[in-house]
This record gives sequence, C-alpha cells and structure tokens, in this order.
Amino acid sequence: SVVLVTQAVPASGIDARMPDGAAGAVPAEVRFFAAGSGSEAPALRLDLPRAAEVAIRIFNATGRKLGNLDAGPQHAGEHSWSWDRIVPDGGVWPAGIYFACCRVQSPEQAWEGATRFIVIR
Repeated sequence: SVVLVTQAVPASGIDARMPDGAAGAVPAEVRFFAAGSGSEAPALRLDLPRAAEVAIRIFNATGRKLGNLDAGPQHAGEHSWSWDRIVPDGGVWPAGIYFACCRVQSPEQAWEGATRFIVIR
C-alpha cells in the first residue's frame, strides 16, 4: 500500500507543532501524524513530551470506526504504530481516505488530535 501524508489536525485546539530540537530528544509538544511510503503499511507517529495513556482509533471517510491500535501507557519520546488494514473477516480495507484519532491523557495533560491519510492501493 502507498500512503500519502496530508495533514494533522489538533482536535482540541492545542498547538501540535513540533519545535526545533535535537533528533531523539524528548519532544516539547504532542505531535500526531501519518507517515509511510512505497509498500509500507500506513504508519502513525506520536511524539510525547511526557508519559501518558494513549488511545488511537481508525475511521474511514464516512466516519465508520474500523478499529483501535494497541497503544496504552507510553513513555515520553517518539512512538510509531502500523495499521495493517486487516478486516476482522480476514480481508483488507480498500484504498481510500482514512482518519486516525489520538487521545493522550496524563495527570498534567489531556490532548486530542487527528490525522488524515490516503491509501492508494
């Protein structure tokens, strides 16, 4: 499958831009986005400034929930999950527009955001 990354949308109005910094450093802000190219499965990236409970849900363009990615408790830093597009009956979700919604919850912060991605094939 080929994924074209389009845009990340912070649903809660919190600025989700990543400030400049050294690679591998703990991020200063939450950032959630889709990444992938070539034959890779769609990948979702999350940068966390502190440890938090994370929930990620996948939806199609009509708003139908297709599933959850196993996220759970995560430490501060960079994280990545792949979406294999497998349907519960064993098939594969078709090419199209999809959305991933992310919720981050810690004692210090609550954040929600979404990213849109297109699967070409």
